[in-house]
Amino acid sequence: MWHLKTEAVPSIFGGYDRSFIENDHGVRLVWRGFIHDSLRLEENPELFDYIDGTIKFEVLASRFDKITQKMGDCYNVELGIALQIASRMLPPDAMSIAHAHSVAQNIKDALLIWRLPGKIADIAGATSPATGVKFNMDHWEKLDPTALGEWP
Repeated sequence: MWHLKTEAVPSIFGGYDRSFIENDHGVRLVWRGFIHDSLRLEENPELFDYIDGTIKFEVLASRFDKITQKMGDCYNVELGIALQIASRMLPPDAMSIAHAHSVAQNIKDALLIWRLPGKIADIAGATSPATGVKFNMDHWEKLDPTALGEWP
């Protein structure tokens, strides 16, 4: 089961609250905010840290629907490039296809419960959780498209 949480993070600037979602096994998806490429908040992808034991990496996800020009119901997650970058920092066998499949399932489960914190949800137009999650697996050199069937 996943739980939405907030924790205080001290800093030399007075600190801030960090929002994240964590499951009963300690796996976390920590929201780091929007990557500001556009003036419209909802057009920007969200940056998350995926943390599972000793494995930690950044992953981008977006709910922006280019057709409607609004936040949609489905997250599109750039997992392939995230795994490729993470794989360079891990021991060679640390991220097998089977483990990556498990990571994808964890991310999907978390994002289907995730809600943007505070007033940000109102500003972005995403007051309810997503109803779907799709993964872009491009750029991960370990990926065999026939391995383990569909991604979650």
